[in-house]
Amino acid sequence: MKDALAFLHTAQVHVPTFERLVRENAPALRVRHVVREELLADARVIGVDDAGLIARVNEAMHEAASGGAKVVVCTCSTIGAIAERTPSGDAFTALRIDRARPTTPFAPGLAC
Repeated sequence: MKDALAFLHTAQVHVPTFERLVRENAPALRVRHVVREELLADARVIGVDDAGLIARVNEAMHEAASGGAKVVVCTCSTIGAIAERTPSGDAFTALRIDRARPTTPFAPGLAC
């Protein structure tokens, strides 16, 4: 069975928190967690505009999706902007955890 959702974390400490949240809300959902601590460490040193860092964040997002996840969520606000711009060729949707989302659904064509 393929993963439905994947997370890219930059600290191992976040895995249990997000695993618990998924289990509380969607117990049957298949989830993958990828931890790449060096991405945050490098972003702090070389900055988020570094081409090499951008490439490695994109690679990490693809790694997270490699189990078949259709949605990959980056849980790090420092690299979140890079992560959500990951080119995926429609293989998956790249999201960042700190992006505001509507709390209620709205009808198509309805102005916000």
